[in-house]
Amino acid sequence: MNTDLPQLEQTIIDIARQELAAVAAFYRKREAGIESAHFDEAWSEYLARYHALSTLLVLGQLPNSGMSEEGARTLREIEAEYVALRVSAN
Repeated sequence: MNTDLPQLEQTIIDIARQELAAVAAFYRKREAGIESAHFDEAWSEYLARYHALSTLLVLGQLPNSGMSEEGARTLREIEAEYVALRVSAN
């Protein structure tokens, strides 16, 4: 946790990391094989987490989003982690 960031920015970053971890967990489950009886539930959870992550990450790209440069940069780093995860999962 970076104590130099405002609390709101740190919270946004922390939640983005949690959502990224949840998305990564779905990819691991998919790789291991999700039983068809549980796939719809897993897919719905993935979509919710993916959209939450995407919503948070856009704050790192928008000009005048209210994020400091450091906070926006951290969100862009998380986005790069997501892109790498997505590439490796496919």
